[in-house]
Amino acid sequence: MVKTSILAVILGVMVLSVVVFADEADGAGLVWRAVSKVGSLISDLADVGGGCANNDIYKYQTSNSTWICGTDNTGSGFTTISSMISPNGNATILAENSTSKAVFKTISVGTGLSILNGSNSVVLTNTVTDTDTGFTNLASTGTTNATVIATNGTSLTRATFKTISAGTGIQVDNGTDSVIIQSTITQGFTNIANSNTGNLTSLIVSNSSNRAVFKTLSPGDGITLTNDANNIVISSIETVSTIAPTNATLIADNSTVTNKVILKTISNGTGLEIFNGTNTISIAEAIKPYAQISDTTNQTCAFQVIKNVTLNTNNDVFGITHSTSSNQQDIVIDSPGLYHFLAGAQVGRTSATGVDTHNLWMIKNNVKIANTNERTYMTAVLNDTSVVFMNWSGVLAQNDVIGYQQNCYQTAVVGLRANAIGIPPATPSISVTVVKLQ
Repeated sequence: MVKTSILAVILGVMVLSVVVFADEADGAGLVWRAVSKVGSLISDLADVGGGCANNDIYKYQTSNSTWICGTDNTGSGFTTISSMISPNGNATILAENSTSKAVFKTISVGTGLSILNGSNSVVLTNTVTDTDTGFTNLASTGTTNATVIATNGTSLTRATFKTISAGTGIQVDNGTDSVIIQSTITQGFTNIANSNTGNLTSLIVSNSSNRAVFKTLSPGDGITLTNDANNIVISSIETVSTIAPTNATLIADNSTVTNKVILKTISNGTGLEIFNGTNTISIAEAIKPYAQISDTTNQTCAFQVIKNVTLNTNNDVFGITHSTSSNQQDIVIDSPGLYHFLAGAQVGRTSATGVDTHNLWMIKNNVKIANTNERTYMTAVLNDTSVVFMNWSGVLAQNDVIGYQQNCYQTAVVGLRANAIGIPPATPSISVTVVKLQ
């Protein structure tokens, strides 16, 4: 019975405490003032960090909604600048505003300057008291002289002036903005009128004693004068024809009666040539067209097949056309006339098999020339050679084409053979000489 009563008393006290605390509480729990503060820290709160150092402050951190320890930002720059008027007349100005402070420098005056350091401005003034503070009008009294700046030296504090004076025959006009120098000489002549007097013309012969001396140019016999505004043309009445390269014009007579020269032309006849140079005329027998042509290759003929004989070397060619790069078999006539051809061919074989017959003849415009074939019988001897000569003369027209052809009847082991072995000059497979007779 006693135990039951004690238990009832304890439960009553607990209920009363709950009622008292509930009356002072808010939605978040018990009120802080209802609990003793002795020995409590702010870091006991769940969203406040601890471990702060001396002079640290709490800063709110939004990333996790907590308060953390941090350093106090003291700020930068400056809030006011007091007047810095120096007693010696200098002025202090802001030269730089760094990240944490202002840097000031002093303006000091040098020679010839003063400084006025006011509340809102700094004034620098020139203190030089030289009398030349400006340039006054320096016009001379009269028109004979003029004063100009001659030098403005860097070591001087003012400009240096010099006077322009007029000498003999010179006049100086000294205006407000310009100085004019002009000649006062009135002798001589200032204008020469056109002196056209028909076929005559006046020329300045000398310029002596401050004046011009004129003389008249008149045409004599065989001479004409053309006197226009700017030119005088002197011409001969006798006309001389243009000298052609093959002709020459000579003075044939210088008659004292007619006072003129007589010109005649030298022309070249048959077999002569005239070389009309600048100072000389040469007459010589004309060089007729000629050619020395050969071939340095082996030219084997085909069995019963006609083959053109090539000529790959121009030893000397004049007045005749022959190419060593294309159509080597063609000899082209440039000048019509009577020509003589001499051909020398070295016929040989490359094998000792059997005997053979070799044929060599001339063609004109791809047509065989009658009675020109040279036949050579070759024995069965290796390297056996025979020299064949062929002469032909005939009248040819311009652009006629002469050539040579060959063939063999038995085998294909013979043909034209070249030889370049040994001390003598190389032996061509064929050599052709061409001469124009007339």
